[in-house]
Amino acid sequence: MKTNELSVFHHHVLDLAKTRGIPFGAALAETKAMGYDGLVTEASLLADGDPLKRLLDESGLRVVSVFDWIDFVHDDPAACVRRTESLLSAAKAFGAESVLVLPGLFREGDDEAACLDRICAGLSEACRLAAPLGIAVTIENFGLPGAPNGTAAGCAAILGRMPGLGFAFDTGNFACYGEDPHDAWPRLRDRAVFVHLKDRASGPDGLDTTAEVTIGDGVLDLGRLVRRMRADGYAGGFVAEHFGHPDQEAAMRRSADFFRGIVSRC
Repeated sequence: MKTNELSVFHHHVLDLAKTRGIPFGAALAETKAMGYDGLVTEASLLADGDPLKRLLDESGLRVVSVFDWIDFVHDDPAACVRRTESLLSAAKAFGAESVLVLPGLFREGDDEAACLDRICAGLSEACRLAAPLGIAVTIENFGLPGAPNGTAAGCAAILGRMPGLGFAFDTGNFACYGEDPHDAWPRLRDRAVFVHLKDRASGPDGLDTTAEVTIGDGVLDLGRLVRRMRADGYAGGFVAEHFGHPDQEAAMRRSADFFRGIVSRC
């Protein structure tokens, strides 16, 4: 991976293709022309195999990271291992450097300490399986209720138990817990191998944590945060994220322009 490579979510490119009524390959070519280097994708979207690889090769894009839900808390452990193996196999087949595991949510009545032990055991097995493949396993600060890896403290607790686990730093999800990504970065930067660039809009009661806006158009001052990350020596990748945006093409262009402008001025 190049230093500070910029990617975008596979889902956003699919939305662009659908909205414009163009083939996915044409949407990939436009994505590359906007200034993106690769895609972050969900494991289920890689089932096409060779046809998708050909489209990516033709566009000059590649898969940099793959994510999947693996509920270590409530699903059968053997099924979790199979899902982990499938995730890693897809990542390896497409040359991705990392995978993001969404490891389950606490439910009412759960023994949270026991559930956390199961999550760490599942992630430990994922790291063991990923190591010989040269793939980094990560978690992110997840923005849904019940996430053990939601707050900065919750993420730090899991990472502290698992030296081999990496972190995908989501700039927008800390707001779901009333936290500031600028404050969280120093605590988690040493484990960061990927950054999800997500901005938030201002709502009547503070930040709107239900909607994502184009990178740089929200209130999180992401330009200052990206400059700080680079000054701190962060050399990993970034991905633009704005699920639910009504105009993904415009959002993708704006996000790429904003990021490239920040990098060019650093």
